[in-house]
Amino acid sequence: DLSSIFTNASTNAHGGESGISTYAFQHFGLAKLREAGLAGCITSPGWGTFFGRFRSTGFEAYRETRISIGYGRKMHSNFALSAGFNYHQVRIPEYGSASIPSIDIGFFFKPTETLAIGGHVENPVKFAQNHNLRLPGLLRGGVAYSPGHTVTVYAEIEKDADYPLTFKSGAEYTPLPQFSMRLGARTEPASAHFGFGYRFQKKWTLDLGVSYDIRLGMTPGISLSYRPQKKES
Repeated sequence: DLSSIFTNASTNAHGGESGISTYAFQHFGLAKLREAGLAGCITSPGWGTFFGRFRSTGFEAYRETRISIGYGRKMHSNFALSAGFNYHQVRIPEYGSASIPSIDIGFFFKPTETLAIGGHVENPVKFAQNHNLRLPGLLRGGVAYSPGHTVTVYAEIEKDADYPLTFKSGAEYTPLPQFSMRLGARTEPASAHFGFGYRFQKKWTLDLGVSYDIRLGMTPGISLSYRPQKKES
């Protein structure tokens, strides 16, 4: 769905539509660790998908922002690619600000109606550092399996160049076309996740979720997406 623009935009490029999505969550319930994002894409069958995204984390005394633009395209009936250019900035009023660019690349492969495979890499090329600002390399790979029309299970591995391998798993249950329930967990750091999504008026989707870290507590989040209704053929 549209939330994939924030991570692996090739997923949306494979079979998505134009739209806009925004989210906000508060790490461990702390106002100073609040994060918000906004993303949108324009998809054309002949031209592919053009997308943009913006993220901001922090508070007055410390702020991280990230602005991105990119492009994704369906290369085959079951395969899509995407690439994005990102501009990162860290601002500390007492010390000034520093910025650095990066790129990210993703793919999405759907070999069958029930199985999907995706991969995404951030910062594969080390750009010149500015004021000792350094971006880690990040690699993700995952699968989604839908044994039926109402259940999808997910698994993903994530490797940050500076930290141990992280494993993520989850499941989504959709008892009604407009309502979904989700449950997940991850390692390194260990946390559990729960949430649900509700689609209304065929154009809007509201997602609510919470994660729980046994050491640091709960992180609530909310997301709202708008996708223009499909034109009838």
